[in-house]
Amino acid sequence: HGGSPCDGLFKEVRNCTNSQCQKGGDCEWSTWEAWSFCSDKCSGHQERSRIIAVPARQFGDLCEGAAREMRPCPPEMKDAGGCGVVDVDCIFGAWSAFSACSVTCGGGQHMATREVKVHAAGLGRPCNGSLRMLSPCNQQPCA
Repeated sequence: HGGSPCDGLFKEVRNCTNSQCQKGGDCEWSTWEAWSFCSDKCSGHQERSRIIAVPARQFGDLCEGAAREMRPCPPEMKDAGGCGVVDVDCIFGAWSAFSACSVTCGGGQHMATREVKVHAAGLGRPCNGSLRMLSPCNQQPCA
């Protein structure tokens, strides 16, 4: 997931004979099949293929070129909004009210909390900050 899809020839056929004999019929490819459905809506690929419709006969020219092709899925076949994953920045919720002070005098602390309201997604910015905040309270000396 997340890598680049394959692009290019899957298989290539090439003439490897150099004979000057009496030629028969040359090889002929079929027409290309339609492109397949995308293998994955985000980073997938499509394939199409063709077959040898007429094989070469008696030293005729062999078929050359690709029998199968692959390409990345065209943009119009991908989900709107970038493959279903939209870049979203993290958002914190509001701070709660401070809790009761830990002591009535002599210096204590109280705490406020918050939660992540929206988690980061895609290439969005992650949360940066604390979920708890401590603050001093009741600093006056005890009697």
